[in-house]
Amino acid sequence: MLLFSCKRDIEVLKTDTGIWATGSLSAQSLATSSGCVEDQDNGAAYDSLPRPTILGARLVGTPYSVANMQQASQNLYGTTSGITENKWYVRFKPADARQLSILDSLNLDLFDYPLDYEVTQKGDYYNDGVTPAETIPWLYTVVSVNFAFPAGIQYELLQRMHVPTLASLEREAFRITGNPIPDTTCTGMLTGTKKEAVINSEPPGGCPVGTSWDPMSRACVPEQTGPPPPAPTRMPSGTVVVFDNNRNVNVPVRNVEVIVKNLVKIERVFTNNQGQYNVTKEFNKANIIIRTKNAQASIRALRRARLWQMLFPVEVHFGKFKGTLNNIQHTIPQNTAALSSGAKHWAAASAHNNVQEYYDYAAQLSIGTPPGGLKVLLTNWRLQGTRGATSMYAKRYIQELPETFVQFSLLAPIRLRPHWRNTFLYLKARWMLRWDIICSGRGMQI
Repeated sequence: MLLFSCKRDIEVLKTDTGIWATGSLSAQSLATSSGCVEDQDNGAAYDSLPRPTILGARLVGTPYSVANMQQASQNLYGTTSGITENKWYVRFKPADARQLSILDSLNLDLFDYPLDYEVTQKGDYYNDGVTPAETIPWLYTVVSVNFAFPAGIQYELLQRMHVPTLASLEREAFRITGNPIPDTTCTGMLTGTKKEAVINSEPPGGCPVGTSWDPMSRACVPEQTGPPPPAPTRMPSGTVVVFDNNRNVNVPVRNVEVIVKNLVKIERVFTNNQGQYNVTKEFNKANIIIRTKNAQASIRALRRARLWQMLFPVEVHFGKFKGTLNNIQHTIPQNTAALSSGAKHWAAASAHNNVQEYYDYAAQLSIGTPPGGLKVLLTNWRLQGTRGATSMYAKRYIQELPETFVQFSLLAPIRLRPHWRNTFLYLKARWMLRWDIICSGRGMQI
């Protein structure tokens, strides 16, 4: 089932250092806002090595427990009205790819690291020091109360919680349980991936008469004579765009899943046709992530040792934001280093948009649309000399699918090209999932 050509040609050259890359990276920042970025993941990077997720301090004293949230509400507002159990913090341990596929079908926001820890670096994988890379680890998420757990899949209900809409309740619950109160001010920020030292103090001798120190701008500014300015907006909103190299402009990433997260507080929204998203709950800090997935398709990518990650859509982490959280501009620039994370992100966002465009053309031309839930697999290699393939495994699914996939999609190109550098995939690919389409990142066709 050939939909159309994505027209995203990525040429690959091997350099003396072993890095496979060519082309240039847009200098445009990944994310800009009127607030600041506490930890920005350079999603446009040329680096082809997966980065680990690094955890910081763990929450103490269960600040999200119903009892602690009720106490926080009583302290702030003199009432506990509406503070009831509304979320469950859980984890799953799928035994195999089929169980992992079942979890994926439930549309859960799964993470491979525990959520009650501060994340100091959001990476491509988390190493718990116990689980081998090729084994599916514990997967963590937050679900609504009375969630129906799927039969046969090991799980643990870690905590019954109240996750509040108001950021002030979280801060008070953190205070009464002895956790550091979240710093929502812009006392430190990142430019790219290099942290700048920021001194949040007045200059020697203080500010001139009629001015006062502004920690946001780090300057002496005229004193306010009217009412104080409004507090920073705590409800994240922004726009996600990707560079279109055919039109030479940034275009909206449409109808894509946006995950806004801090600890166990997770909200999912989708961008509109202008690439805009709006979250209706308050966050003290906000990790903002897009996953190239919606009801129409899921854009995924080949992984290395952790082949189980191929079930999940490509994820672009823009960073951890604080200060004013609205009107954040997220840009995915073009990257032509085929093995880099930046190229994967750009190709995934472009392929995602191409699916949306196909649906537009189908409506205009009164032609049929593909079935929902397409699984599009991005690769950086060409299948038997072509730019893409449509395996249709979802339509002719058999029990021996892993072996069939390996024989036809991996070994056949290897036999034609004995020197092909992806031979190691056969040694690792002990199972594969049900892919509808394989989409080559070097001249993708989906």
